[in-house]
Amino acid sequence: MFQLLEMTPWWIYLLFTYFLMLGVRASKPTVVSFKKLTVIPIFFLGWAIYSLFADLENRYFFLIPWIFALLAGSFIGYLQVRNWPLLVDAERQTISLPGSWSTLLLSISIFALKYIFGLVYATDPMAYKNSAIFGTDLIFSNLFVGMFWGRFWHFSRSFYQKES
Repeated sequence: MFQLLEMTPWWIYLLFTYFLMLGVRASKPTVVSFKKLTVIPIFFLGWAIYSLFADLENRYFFLIPWIFALLAGSFIGYLQVRNWPLLVDAERQTISLPGSWSTLLLSISIFALKYIFGLVYATDPMAYKNSAIFGTDLIFSNLFVGMFWGRFWHFSRSFYQKES
């Protein structure tokens, strides 16, 4: 167990700490600039796209479940926040969000999932070739990524409706 932790690159610990701090901050009501709300969804989508195309190796049939998981996750994310009371300040380009532990849960879930599958791939290079393992990684990762996008879609829709 400790050997696996020692094999982990240092920047993974920094990323984990960042997601942990972000989630704890999001547990309290906060006012966030609209630009900051874009960072996490874009980061996780970029990570998902990189993971997909870096390891796809002519298995293009994975594109359909990848897209489906992203859309399903987006719908779940939207449902999760659709009733949140949001206050938009168009002049300051900010949005007031209620406190919720869901951001911590989502970001740590994606991180844990990626870390676990990263360990599987590092310890067994043939795991990439295993369609069940690779497909499970893509589908569950994209469900969580989609949840961030569904939340962001609701926040941005609220932001632009109140702004005009």
